Amino acid sequence: MIHNLICKRITTDHIPQLIALRLEFLISLKGEQPQDKVDALTQHLHQYYSKALPAEAFVGWIAWEGEQAVGVGGLIVREQPGHFDWPDGKLGYILNMYTIPAYRKQGICSEILQHMIAYSKEHGLSRLELHASAEGEPVYRKYDFKEHTEPFLMLRFK
Repeated sequence: MIHNLICKRITTDHIPQLIALRLEFLISLKGEQPQDKVDALTQHLHQYYSKALPAEAFVGWIAWEGEQAVGVGGLIVREQPGHFDWPDGKLGYILNMYTIPAYRKQGICSEILQHMIAYSKEHGLSRLELHASAEGEPVYRKYDFKEHTEPFLMLRFK
């Protein structure tokens, strides 16, 4: 049971907790990783968040119970050439929605998502996109996220 949950917008002061939760999230998906990969990713994430947070290219929220970060969600904000359905080209991509296991099923993801939706509306984003896990999909559908018809292809270089 959560007694003192507070959801705060992420600042550069929260980078260590943000990185720790992102690593925990990724390890939960991919399994344990060699320390050199963890170290390289940690260094990259610190550099990325140090630039992207002040520029608001990345915004997010961390849920706290006391001093413990228990949940997180991030939003990549991008601007690109518009489209007939979103002529201004301002989009958001939700990622890294993660709640530590002991705090799941208590509304943390929903609260963070509500902050993201409000931010997106206030800042004129035309739409939000995400890739949902099977476990997370019901939460997004509750907020009217729907499957999109555009195909997704990828070319990897690394």
